[in-house]
Amino acid sequence: MNAFLGTKGMLMKRKHHLVSTGIILSLLGSNIIIGSQYVKDSNEKQKEINIQYKIIEQNKKKQTLLEEKSVKNTEKIDDLSIKNSLLTDELNKVKLENNQLKTENESLKKQLIEKKEANKKRQLNMELTYYVADCRGCSGITKTGIDVSNTIYYKGMRVIATDPRVIKLHSIVRIQTKTESYIAYAADTGGAIKNNLVDVLVSSRSEALRLGRQNAVVTILSEGSDI
Repeated sequence: MNAFLGTKGMLMKRKHHLVSTGIILSLLGSNIIIGSQYVKDSNEKQKEINIQYKIIEQNKKKQTLLEEKSVKNTEKIDDLSIKNSLLTDELNKVKLENNQLKTENESLKKQLIEKKEANKKRQLNMELTYYVADCRGCSGITKTGIDVSNTIYYKGMRVIATDPRVIKLHSIVRIQTKTESYIAYAADTGGAIKNNLVDVLVSSRSEALRLGRQNAVVTILSEGSDI
């Protein structure tokens, strides 16, 4: 009986040991499974981290390229700004030249019109005679009230006597002879000055005699008045 009990007790102990061993093995198995899953998860996470690092590196390279492009673009913008400034200066110069050319063109047009008008001015074939301020019947004061007793000029123009019906008093004319051309002012009249005669004031009788009578073309530059 005791032997049987002893044997049973041993069997119970072995069973208990086996159960404990099974539990331990089961726990170890679970831990192995859990550990394996952890390693697997860790590997996956490491892969993800590696991928993210690659993406970060790629983004850094892209950022560097973009920064380089930005620097180049900034340089291009600066170059374009300089070129634009130069072009603006050149444009302003061209505008100034155009304005000057317009002014010159207007002046030339005006001169051309004046020249055309001058060409249209009345021209007369006249005969010139010559007189002095102290001639018989002369007072040294012209019909228009100019004192010519000591001069043959009025405002830089030669003084002439005309027939007011042909060349009005106060007219400014150009007298062209074979030997000279000058501007004259119709300031006087004379009893013998009729039709196509023009009497030119000179400084002495000897000069009047020397010049005698001459043919001339008289161009009316500025028409005077009857007063």
